[in-house]
Amino acid sequence: MQNFVSDAQKDLQAMNLGKSGTNIENATARLDKIMNSGEIEAVLADVKDAAKKMNQLVEGLDKRSLAITNNIKATSENLKRTLESLEMLIDRVYASPSDLLFGEPPPRRRGNEKQER
Repeated sequence: MQNFVSDAQKDLQAMNLGKSGTNIENATARLDKIMNSGEIEAVLADVKDAAKKMNQLVEGLDKRSLAITNNIKATSENLKRTLESLEMLIDRVYASPSDLLFGEPPPRRRGNEKQER
């Protein structure tokens, strides 16, 4: 039993726990100094401000992306209607080419009528 205790003491001395304890105390003292200096609060405030600005930037990008998406959808719909009209015109010209030159003018559209005086 005495050999076990002696071996354990030798192992503890070999681990240099006294030095580790001093290192821990020094690290704790440095952390206390940093905490008391207010540097962490300043850094946290800067990080919070940067996060707020990034959030505003992302929100702005979201709004612009939505507007662009809506414009693309509207343009796509207009192109689709234009393509359908062109297909109808091509079908009509193919079926009766003389209508293009000799046919009656199309009826006036509502809203496009000019007021006659």
